[in-house]
Amino acid sequence: MATDRTHEHHHAGEGIDPRAGVLALESLNALDGYELADGEPDIRGWRLRATDGAEVGTVHDLLVDTGAMKVRYLDVELDDRRDRHVLVPIELAQLQDDAEVVRVPDRSAAELSRLPTYDHGVLTREREQELLGYFGR
Repeated sequence: MATDRTHEHHHAGEGIDPRAGVLALESLNALDGYELADGEPDIRGWRLRATDGAEVGTVHDLLVDTGAMKVRYLDVELDDRRDRHVLVPIELAQLQDDAEVVRVPDRSAAELSRLPTYDHGVLTREREQELLGYFGR
């Protein structure tokens, strides 16, 4: 996924890691020194299409698990309301390279629009479990 790990999260002298229970997810837009692996398309800016064919938004960013060096979520800006973003697990995405479209099978436009708002804050394990519940996982 990425080619360089530029910072570590160690806190000397602390008994409890302040990031305990928090996923090590970072915005690809905000990571310096990271890039997509060779041959992987940069899908930021691509349209998101539901199973019913409706386009519901645009991929704004990718959330990277910096520990595993993998993209975990798409940060999607929905068309129904500007400034409203949702997260879609990357494993649900099907890329249609020729049309620069990301498809989400088995989810209608209405279902995707009901996803919880992603406020670009810290994604705790509890919030991730809630999100994955929307996808039946």
